[in-house]
Amino acid sequence: MTAAEALRDAARRLGAAGCTTPELDAEVLLGHVAGWDRAARMARRRDALDENLRQCFEALVERRLAREPIAHLVGTKEFFSLALAVDARVLVPRPETERLVEVALELVLALPERDRGPCIVDVGTGSGAIALALEAELVRRCRPARIVALDLSREARAVARHNLRRHQSRISLLGADLLAPLRPASVDLIVANPPYLSDEDLAAAPPELAFEPMLALAGGKPGGMGVIDRLLGSAREALVPAGWLCFEIGAGQGEAALERMCGGGFGRGRLVQDLAGRDRIVVCCRGED
Repeated sequence: MTAAEALRDAARRLGAAGCTTPELDAEVLLGHVAGWDRAARMARRRDALDENLRQCFEALVERRLAREPIAHLVGTKEFFSLALAVDARVLVPRPETERLVEVALELVLALPERDRGPCIVDVGTGSGAIALALEAELVRRCRPARIVALDLSREARAVARHNLRRHQSRISLLGADLLAPLRPASVDLIVANPPYLSDEDLAAAPPELAFEPMLALAGGKPGGMGVIDRLLGSAREALVPAGWLCFEIGAGQGEAALERMCGGGFGRGRLVQDLAGRDRIVVCCRGED
């Protein structure tokens, strides 16, 4: 069997199983097991696959047929040009979360410069994607900052620790339920991709989500915003006066999130849209005492 024949057969089965990008999935999996980049995959389509390579490819295709995420199968996901290790212990970083990093970076760069730089906290860091992306961008701009990554899950912290070492990061990684270990009024910027899916969202979710940690997905009542409500309360205590909080939300949660700003100790609040034009990020500033 040639590579082209194996790819056609795999793509046909993946499409029948409901995968939305069957051809790309098949190419990525074959490239992973063969060690081929995209150019090699194109150049070697007529090559015959040896039996060992064919069996390794078929094993990954079978797992993908069960709708296990591609990132789990190849063990990495690119986020903000960083290669991150991911598996079932953490969320697979999504493209829309890159917009959250962009917004957080804008806020940091607008803060007054000082010797040690601002204190930035990534709540629920998971793989460490947001914290690492911010660190890389700030280093590139020669802007100092103290970055702390927090996560309640010991398993998630193990993945984040691996990624921090892989990228020779100076980020501090701590176990925490939201912002519990931080001193009051000590943080300039809090950034978070909290769990925000409602029970209805989870029931309608694609099968791939079953392979990701429920702790990082289910937002709780009301309407998937239970964790967000807790985050707002703890963020108000941790932020310095005029400090910033930005966090990701789900579809249809924008107005409800802004309503929670009113009377909650936050002065200004606004919504930022993702590339599809959907409300995706809430940005708010802690009011002066």
